[in-house]
Amino acid sequence: MTVTLDNLARLSRACGDYAKAEFQFAHTLALQEHSFGPMHPLVAETLNDWARLCYYQGKYLRGECFCYRAMAIWEQAIGTDHPRIAQVFHNLTLLSHVLDKSEQAEAFAKRALAIREQTLGSDHPKVAQTLTVVGSLHVKQADFAQAKSVYLRALKLFKQALGQENPRVALVLEHLGLFYLAQKQYHEAEDSYGRALAMREHVLREQHPDIAQSCFHLARIAHEQAQHELSERYYQRALEIQEPELGPAHPALATTLEQYADVLMATGRTSEAMKKTAQAKVVRKHYAQEQARDLATPLEIKCH
Repeated sequence: MTVTLDNLARLSRACGDYAKAEFQFAHTLALQEHSFGPMHPLVAETLNDWARLCYYQGKYLRGECFCYRAMAIWEQAIGTDHPRIAQVFHNLTLLSHVLDKSEQAEAFAKRALAIREQTLGSDHPKVAQTLTVVGSLHVKQADFAQAKSVYLRALKLFKQALGQENPRVALVLEHLGLFYLAQKQYHEAEDSYGRALAMREHVLREQHPDIAQSCFHLARIAHEQAQHELSERYYQRALEIQEPELGPAHPALATTLEQYADVLMATGRTSEAMKKTAQAKVVRKHYAQEQARDLATPLEIKCH
């Protein structure tokens, strides 16, 4: 039964219903710990799945905690070179990347990639999954040649394994958009983001947070090219999704509000811009409070 509950939680996460997924993961974890004890492999699986949800929710420190606890359980149960361990390393890479722990993220990515290539083969979609994050690390280091090579390899693997219209393909296209945007190659960036948005609109529900993310990036490109009317439309659409779906303490919501305020300021609407900036500050405050609570909670309590 708990496996079914965990699968339902993962489905809710994939559909972008993060509040429902969090409730389901919490319920699943409570049942598993009661039925099997805190060191059972099923507990580790739920913790690792929940950690990925935390990444999407902006609850990065909580996600790290869940990963480390899952790692401890699985290393004891199945050893250190199992694909499940690689998935934990992959999630830790994502979390470390957004927390600006670059060296740590790079080490985790190398470990995840090595395990996956050794145990699953170099053409497996899970390898492509980690390559996508590796590409982002290269972009952050301005190693654009290496980043492009890694992204194109990931794109090829995903298309071969999952088809042309899979959300994973859209994710790589979005990362390619970031790659082009970092180099001010606006036409290429807009093409990548536009293809990702079209793909997501085709396969995801209308209010999925990933669609908001695509709109946000397209808004940025339009803004940087002084296409303020187009930029505003994309920011408005992103906010229409993010505000109800992500909640009042998500850093992505704050960033969208801040960027939208810049567009409003550039078009002379100072009063509206100040309101958006004030909203963003409230969101940042809520986010900081949430992170502080996670830091202040002892690890052994927070993870149970």
